[in-house]
Amino acid sequence: MGDKKSIWNFDMLFRPRSVAVIGASKKELTIGYRIIRNLVEMRFCGRIYPVNSRASILQDLLVYQSILDIPYDVDLAHIVVKSGHVPKVLSECAEKGVKVCIINTAGFKETGPEGAKLEEEIVKIAHKTGIRILGPNCQGIINTDPEVNAYCNFTFTRQKPGCISIFTQSGGVGEVINNRLCELGEGLRIYASSGNSCDIQCHEILKYWGDDPGTRVIICHIENIEDPEVFKKVAGKVSKKKPVLGMLSGRTRAGERAIASHTGSIIKNSLHNKTVVEDSGILLFNSLEEICQTARAFAHLPLPEGKNAGIITNTGGSGIIAADELIERGCRVPKLAEQTQKALRKGLYTEAIVSNPVDMLATAGPEHIEKTLSVLINDPEIDSILLNFITPFFVDCEAVALKIRDISLSSDKPVICVVMTDKNLWEPTLRVFSQAGIPTYDLPEIGAKVLASMTQYRGLVEK
Repeated sequence: MGDKKSIWNFDMLFRPRSVAVIGASKKELTIGYRIIRNLVEMRFCGRIYPVNSRASILQDLLVYQSILDIPYDVDLAHIVVKSGHVPKVLSECAEKGVKVCIINTAGFKETGPEGAKLEEEIVKIAHKTGIRILGPNCQGIINTDPEVNAYCNFTFTRQKPGCISIFTQSGGVGEVINNRLCELGEGLRIYASSGNSCDIQCHEILKYWGDDPGTRVIICHIENIEDPEVFKKVAGKVSKKKPVLGMLSGRTRAGERAIASHTGSIIKNSLHNKTVVEDSGILLFNSLEEICQTARAFAHLPLPEGKNAGIITNTGGSGIIAADELIERGCRVPKLAEQTQKALRKGLYTEAIVSNPVDMLATAGPEHIEKTLSVLINDPEIDSILLNFITPFFVDCEAVALKIRDISLSSDKPVICVVMTDKNLWEPTLRVFSQAGIPTYDLPEIGAKVLASMTQYRGLVEK
């Protein structure tokens, strides 16, 4: 794009002051309607300009016949017209001075040779004029920053502000991640779905989020990497600043074929893509559930300083499961020093096991939790703690939760809390954690996987 590429920045995409929707519609079950609806309902802080040649008022907004008729500057334009009309509309956006377009329309290289020619045409327009493109065949962006509230997207998920940013080529996968994080009580910082990625690439967005003070964790779902060397260089720098959790699709021949018809990407070497991602310091996952659960921990907890994990439990079996999982994923579960064991024996039942895992027994109450957690946090040979707690009816579980909350929040070591319970019966206990912003996990192996990923990331940062 030459010099023209340098006159814009990603604030135009993620912090626009004005948005035009070309192809805005009165029909509720259309993308052109939903984008306008989202912008209005989520109280976008800038101006909204619907564009439709056959309407005058849409959702109480004045409608313009063409992007060229809008008498104000436009930072960002959605293009939601038939694919054959996209080149003309894109050229008009460039003439208007629009800096970036989100092309939601499908029907490009993912459909075959004719669509590929059409996509080449819009790329040429972008190169010639300097206008940037997110898409085509994409969902759009979300920025929950209250100073922006840009829901330039046709998603139905209403996310609260948070510190997790999500990049995905697949809008469907992005919506699954958004929904799951929402179910888990997590908020969103910025979201971007790039679809065919004909112009704006993943590494450019990663660079922007790497410098964004509101983004603490990045989730990245990738189907193909266009420029592996540039990606590795940029992602390597970003992953040193903040954790990037990645999922790479197309690991099998069947997956590669599906990607070709999904976003039109041709994967030349899936093994090479995997190596590039791993070499860039990105933590790779094969499970959306695991990536969401791990992002929660990174969003709220400090990093471990080393590999030594201490396990606390009030039920022996779950402690064993956690220990196995941690060790198999590269952590250590060392036997506690005699001095530490002696301190624990003073505060626990005589039948308790104090080696590591520390089994406090099911009858352990708030005073036992307080003692055990404090001792392990103060042990210089322990870098992190995984706490398994099942909620017995004969223990004041809410008081236990309060002790865990207070000690965890003041700790510079991560405390992964696994709370195994009936969520309806023990809702007040769980609320203690959620209101304090402390993530809880349902199963010991999930908690252990999360802690192992945090430990792995610490090792990557220190390389």
